[in-house]
Amino acid sequence: MNSGPQGEVTAPVGPSTMYGFVHVMKTAGTSINGRMAARYDNVCGNKGYSYDFVKAQEEVKKHVPANGGEWRWWERTGDLVSKSYGQFSRTNLDWKNEVMDEIGTSKLVSNLALYAARVLTNDARFPGYESCDWVALESPWTKWVELFRDWPFPLELHVPCRDPIKHLTSECNHKGHSFRCTTNETVLHQQIQKCLTIQPWKELQGPNVRFHKNLTELFETKCFNSMMVDEYVEVLAPNMRARRWQVDYVDRPTNKKHNKEQECLRDDANAEVRDKVLQILFRQDHLVQFCDTCIGTGEDLLAGIPGSSDLH
Repeated sequence: MNSGPQGEVTAPVGPSTMYGFVHVMKTAGTSINGRMAARYDNVCGNKGYSYDFVKAQEEVKKHVPANGGEWRWWERTGDLVSKSYGQFSRTNLDWKNEVMDEIGTSKLVSNLALYAARVLTNDARFPGYESCDWVALESPWTKWVELFRDWPFPLELHVPCRDPIKHLTSECNHKGHSFRCTTNETVLHQQIQKCLTIQPWKELQGPNVRFHKNLTELFETKCFNSMMVDEYVEVLAPNMRARRWQVDYVDRPTNKKHNKEQECLRDDANAEVRDKVLQILFRQDHLVQFCDTCIGTGEDLLAGIPGSSDLH
């Protein structure tokens, strides 16, 4: 509770519950985080904070590819921290170590920012999360436990869901792996691991390092169709604080273009292989298991909205 102007106790401003977005790779997380930061205050995400998102977007607009060209893997975004402190910014050595495997290059420059106003967990620990209404972490699932298990007010986790096969092929493309269709289950398992494994966190694989069923036992956990970005942002409106200064969000694709027609798992001729892959994912991936039992139920944030149960 807060102290009013005459010393009286007043109710806190903002939602009584903090919302946590479990940023799983290739679930439109960058767009979700960006749109939240563009529309609402007190958004604290690994791909955007409300407090400097206006300036970050102004810089991003300078790098929009001309004539519909492709975005480069990284762009200078000029967020307030990097403009002021250079190598001691959001793109410090910890950032380079974290994304080395993700972008597959050793030629990184310390003052280059990935996409827009990327904020790592190590950087966010300094201002903390006490004033945040919505938090996004692109970290191992254990980070939620470490940071918020003893939080003084409720945390509600929002878990993004996609069609398992389309999600896997997107992750394979992100890693530059051409999935080979075979009925050999051992080979299939190895390929799935290659697409899902994030090198620094191998010991936490299950196989999806960013979500684990243990989170559902520690926090209230909701699901939603992550491809319905606008609907998700809108459904939170009654419980979020609108920005005083609204800003248009500039979409930045975080995946290399890929020819989906050439992905063998999407070919009906490989239906048997696709079924085997699904069986492996349902056995081992807690995210796939959770989404399968959550989408379309009362725990689905978008339940009742047309198309929300049609994962893609």
